Amino acid sequence: MTDAKRRIDALIARAVHPTTPEEEARTSALIAVRQARENGLTLVDAAAHAREIASLQNTIESLLATMPEPAEYAPPPPPPTARPRRKGEPFVTLVSKYDGKCKACSERYLSGDEIAWMRERGATHYACREWFYGVAS
Repeated sequence: MTDAKRRIDALIARAVHPTTPEEEARTSALIAVRQARENGLTLVDAAAHAREIASLQNTIESLLATMPEPAEYAPPPPPPTARPRRKGEPFVTLVSKYDGKCKACSERYLSGDEIAWMRERGATHYACREWFYGVAS
């Protein structure tokens, strides 16, 4: 603790002490405020901060009490997987890992969308596969 802080703490202790005469207490408080300003310090009401912290703790405890237990959370859905290739289909049906552009309609598809893919021709929306690959479902 710096000398300025020690002086200010001593002045505040003298100002709030029950046996300090009223005029001396007022003067000590005034000098403490001036010293704090000169040294760029801020005086804080510790009791007010303690009340605010207690209020925040009560709020947190009440929020925690209303939260569901971890067992009550629904498990995440399983990740989508590729469907097995049907006999005679020239493409593989799978779930896209990345965003991309459909080779058939030039629209975007997003990661997680179901796409049809063929090595020689690229990827399309699953709905565009019949026109692009020339197969009927």
